[in-house]
Amino acid sequence: MKKPFFFAIMFVVSVPGFGQGDRILGEEPSINSVNLSPREDSLFGVGVGVMGGLGFTSYSLTSSGYSANLPASPGYLLGLRADYEFAEAPVSLELAYINQAVNFTKVAGASPSEISMTTHLFEGVVNYELNYQWSIGVGASVRRRYVTQTSPRDVVSSANTAGPLIKTTYELMVSTKDTFGAYLLLYLPNRYEETPTNSGYANFSYNARLVPHYRREFKPNVYGGIGLWLEYEYNAFAGTGTRLTTDARERFWRLFLPISLEMEF
Repeated sequence: MKKPFFFAIMFVVSVPGFGQGDRILGEEPSINSVNLSPREDSLFGVGVGVMGGLGFTSYSLTSSGYSANLPASPGYLLGLRADYEFAEAPVSLELAYINQAVNFTKVAGASPSEISMTTHLFEGVVNYELNYQWSIGVGASVRRRYVTQTSPRDVVSSANTAGPLIKTTYELMVSTKDTFGAYLLLYLPNRYEETPTNSGYANFSYNARLVPHYRREFKPNVYGGIGLWLEYEYNAFAGTGTRLTTDARERFWRLFLPISLEMEF
């Protein structure tokens, strides 16, 4: 199963392979008559991909002690992926690294007034192919967020998180070279540690990502694609933290337009 690289993500989307079906004399094979066995034309079952795109990130913090609202600001998205597909089972292993960055400028009431935020995402997913269109995956992620410290308090905090993720993917092959699809990934961190300040006790967090995409095979085992990355992150805290926030609620919205290049071996 071929994997479009719009993970995140994870992000990695499983796409049926392009095999050769039996041909009826005098007729061209339809999409349904083509043998879509997983990565049939790949020698080792290994795929690699790179991804990059531009977009926007916004942020809000609400609490009974302190609130902040940072409007959508431009940023970028970069990613690397490697995957391995087992020859005798509808199972694949995917590993990915994603970097997200944004600069918030002219932030009122903070010094410095420009805040840089960089997030590093490490994800691993085991996918199971239900059929040639649907797959499900489970895995884990470790994420590191680095943010410029500000005074008199941190507008946005740095944080380290880790936890499980789940993913579902749908792919529709419209020709032997073109595929449309989408995946939904849900990350549920069970470890949330802010540094050096905190917003209170981390009570509940989740991150949801939806990525519709288009993918085309330009030459054997070489693919290009474009997608729409929609991401929402929510963090809830209890108690009062050193940021002088009480029962804080934190939200991130991210939108990117990534393009990808992939190769299979």
